[in-house]
Amino acid sequence: MQRQLPASDDDKFDLVSLSLVLNYVPDPAGRGDMLHRTTQFLRRYTGQEPENPSSGLFPSLFLVLPAPCVTNSRYLDETRLQRIMGSLGYMPVKRKLSAKLIYGLWRLEDTTGAANRTRWKKEEVNPGKSRNNFAVTMNWDGGLSRST
Repeated sequence: MQRQLPASDDDKFDLVSLSLVLNYVPDPAGRGDMLHRTTQFLRRYTGQEPENPSSGLFPSLFLVLPAPCVTNSRYLDETRLQRIMGSLGYMPVKRKLSAKLIYGLWRLEDTTGAANRTRWKKEEVNPGKSRNNFAVTMNWDGGLSRST
């Protein structure tokens, strides 16, 4: 989160990997800020390169979370995660759920930065005493939830 934002496309990446990183951000707003920030580090493409069939996968975010962050949270499930990611301009490409982890490859479709700026509050989507409190929130009023 402290890395300087890229000055040009030459400083950007085809793929950003957050493998067991997002779950260590201590608060829901910080997690939302981190996900939003990934969009600023990805290259923008004008279309598929015909000589490279895998070019349709980029720019992308590879996101890995402990499975309970999505499957056993009061505040996050797969549907809500897809909606949050969609509001950032990401579309799901591939997903795998194992006993311990959930893997997702998300392609940044909206590279104009005009994605839906939905506010994501901490709202209960799965009630229950045995659920964890993992959440992602975003507040688009005046930018990100906190300074970046």
